[in-house]
Amino acid sequence: MSSSNNPKSGGGGKSGIGSRPRIRAMWSANLPSADTEAYLPSMDVYEQGGKLTIELELPGMKKDNIAVFVTGHVLTIEGIKGDIARAEGSRGERISYLQIERKFGRFQRSIKLPEHFDPSTPVARFRNGVLLITVDAQKKEPEEKRRVRIE
Repeated sequence: MSSSNNPKSGGGGKSGIGSRPRIRAMWSANLPSADTEAYLPSMDVYEQGGKLTIELELPGMKKDNIAVFVTGHVLTIEGIKGDIARAEGSRGERISYLQIERKFGRFQRSIKLPEHFDPSTPVARFRNGVLLITVDAQKKEPEEKRRVRIE
């Protein structure tokens, strides 16, 4: 079977991604190339011991290039991962890269805090390339004994 008749090949047949410009455009728009793919740090979010914990891997970054904000129940982490060596070599001459696999640039990650966590309690620590943010659970008011009226 020739590739033009094979629906899986994307050739000139009537079916397959290759024959549908709208689907082809959707895929190309959502799959960034290696040259334009933005830096997006890996993030884990978990609950343990009455706290919400958020961990981001930020290797090679400095604490001064990271910011953590809380707006309402949304926690946002922003930063810039850069490398001076990308622009110049150790002697100041321009570098012509043959291959670049590391990601650089601005990033932003946001997470909606579950309602049972207190957005006024985040504590952030940055050590060994890992940003660790903990958020305490809401403190429940002690339940007072109250009389229920019987009708």
